[in-house]
Amino acid sequence: MKRSICLIITIIMLAGLLSGCALCPHIGVHVEGAAEATCSEPGYSGDEICNLCGAVVRKGDVIPTTGHKVEVTGAVAATCTEDGQTGTGVCEVCGARIFSNELIPATGHKLELVNVAEATCKDDGYTGDLVCVVCGEVFEEGQVIPKTTDHVHTELRGQKDSTCTEQGYSGDLYCWETITAPTDHSAGVRSKICKVCGQTVRASRRIAAIAHRNTVVRNEVAATCKDPGYSGDIYCRDCGELLEQGHATDITNEHVFNTAHTVPATCTADGTDTLTCTVCGHVEERTVAATGHSFSVAAHTDATCTAAGSNTLSCSACGETRIEELPALGHSWDEGVVNPAPTADAPGVITYTCTRCGATRQEVLPATGN
Repeated sequence: MKRSICLIITIIMLAGLLSGCALCPHIGVHVEGAAEATCSEPGYSGDEICNLCGAVVRKGDVIPTTGHKVEVTGAVAATCTEDGQTGTGVCEVCGARIFSNELIPATGHKLELVNVAEATCKDDGYTGDLVCVVCGEVFEEGQVIPKTTDHVHTELRGQKDSTCTEQGYSGDLYCWETITAPTDHSAGVRSKICKVCGQTVRASRRIAAIAHRNTVVRNEVAATCKDPGYSGDIYCRDCGELLEQGHATDITNEHVFNTAHTVPATCTADGTDTLTCTVCGHVEERTVAATGHSFSVAAHTDATCTAAGSNTLSCSACGETRIEELPALGHSWDEGVVNPAPTADAPGVITYTCTRCGATRQEVLPATGN
């Protein structure tokens, strides 16, 4: 049995070799044409070749270049006053020179003003030093600024708000003057304090409260045509005190009517509307003027050159009809035709024709004479 199988495989392989490898099973392959990629040249993975028939079973792939691995020697960074060097770049793998050494110009100083301090009423100030922030070299030293006599105005002590009826206290004032405006129920304050050094510059002064400026009206009732109203009481919105008692307001003459068309108006006769007040029940009657006819043309007869025409008008509301006469148009004569023409001894004739109805008329043209 084993010999038969081996014989069959041998026959198949020989047949594949004789017929261009169409039947070769390509059992066993080897790689040919492989090459490693370098810094500048691509590589190749190689083709797979059948060990039996020598055919290419699979084409290889291109391997990208690895690129240079650059090592830089002799590089020196530029400073504010000294030139630098880029250095020389050489590939560690293939030894190729990638770039040559070049000069880097000095960067120059970058000057800034540092250590600036503003003078206050407590401490001296400083104008600041002019320094290169790169190398630290000081180009110009600053000067001390003597502390000022101007105090900072931000603190108030001992303050008490006033009410609608009692005065408050603005507190002890230090330094620069600040003013808090008075309100309806509290006094304002005028302050002078220094939060930096704490020095009292001037004692505070009271500002009288503005009595009850922020008011509100309450209990207001609008008057109607049936009942009197109430003007409302005036209160201070801040402290709640009643400032002014309200009073009754008179009944108004302004009704709120609901209208009913009791007798509708017609084209020729007036109508009547009945108005009933929804608040007090008061009733009024008002006359509604007649609407007048609304005529449109129901029939039309054209006028001719010699006969009058007419429009028959009908009212869309009541159906009444009227006849409107249209005057006759009259003839519209053309320029006329001369036939026969007048001569020296005999008269001629001109005939006119109406352009609308075709009627004619003639006139005699006298003889022309010698």
